[in-house]
Amino acid sequence: MRMALFDSLLVDATVALISLIILLYFYFEYKFTYWKKRGVPFVKPLPFVGNFKDVLLQRRSPSHFFEDIYKKGRGKSLIGFYIFGKPSILKTSCLKDFNIFSDRHIECDPKTDPLGHQNLFVIKGQPWKNLRAKITPVFTSGKMRRMFPLISDCAANLKRYIHDLDDYGKERHVEVKETMAKFTTDVISSCAFGIEANSLKDPDAEFRNFGRLAFVLSFRRAFEFTVLFFLPKLVPLGRFSFFSAATAEYFRKVLWDVIKVREKTPSRRNDLIDLLIQLKNKGFIQDDEVVKMNGELSKDERTEKLELSGDTLVAQAAVFFTAGFETNATTLSFCLYELALSPEIQTRLRREIVDVMHTQGEDITYETLHQMKYLHMVVS
Repeated sequence: MRMALFDSLLVDATVALISLIILLYFYFEYKFTYWKKRGVPFVKPLPFVGNFKDVLLQRRSPSHFFEDIYKKGRGKSLIGFYIFGKPSILKTSCLKDFNIFSDRHIECDPKTDPLGHQNLFVIKGQPWKNLRAKITPVFTSGKMRRMFPLISDCAANLKRYIHDLDDYGKERHVEVKETMAKFTTDVISSCAFGIEANSLKDPDAEFRNFGRLAFVLSFRRAFEFTVLFFLPKLVPLGRFSFFSAATAEYFRKVLWDVIKVREKTPSRRNDLIDLLIQLKNKGFIQDDEVVKMNGELSKDERTEKLELSGDTLVAQAAVFFTAGFETNATTLSFCLYELALSPEIQTRLRREIVDVMHTQGEDITYETLHQMKYLHMVVS
């Protein structure tokens, strides 16, 4: 009797599962006819996974995936996947029409990932506009200029670090990516959190170990980011998060410890912490510059009241770290690699830097850096 009941339940479950798969198949087939119905050329998708199979299986990076789509659409006026190939279009969508393109596809669960949900990169709609109006003065040229000495100090440490390597002999090999990661860790920890990480001096520096842990790309972490960016509706189901629980807790501890010390013994470092304390206490950042970008909100325009405290405050420091650490380390590493492959470009770049320093002085300032046009071409 029990065996018969079990067999019956097994058959019912199998039929239900097969029915669900068939329904999902036809649902996706219907959804994947979007471009076909509109007469737009498109790359034929596979059932269930669409065009993302290789990305989901981590066979191709998202950047290579987009490049593949771009190449398949070459010669056509458009293809059924939005890819902007002209810098002028990118500039228009990111500046002039940014009020239309401000929302990103990524989604974070407010319950399981509050830091991810509340940071400027993820937040959407009116809350994003309110937060952006508060945060925008952080990135004015005046604020960047005042942070520049902090970056220069880290660069001086990098120079000493590389110079000290000569003591080990001319044949010593340097892992450039790790060296650049240490350098950017020192820069971000100084500018964003107001602390000296000393990653270049101490191989076991806490902030460097944390940064290394935060960006370890395991299979699960890679899959998690794929879901966050490309399948956001699945985020609540799988409890996927932009910041892990350990990462979020570390950010909270570091930020509030630094703010507590800074408020007890007021000091002006002109770093992100100073600006966040202003936001926390005053609700705005005092700035003499008029911040206005093509009709977008400025500091003088009224916005709905936005309380910047708790995780909302921590989230901005956290995204400052994640956006500035790995991206800059990777850019610098590839830049140095390409310079090593192209001695003539390296020579021309060195000549420009020497010439500017010869006319403007030995110390590189924010202003002299902007005079190095070829340097900007090389980095970009």
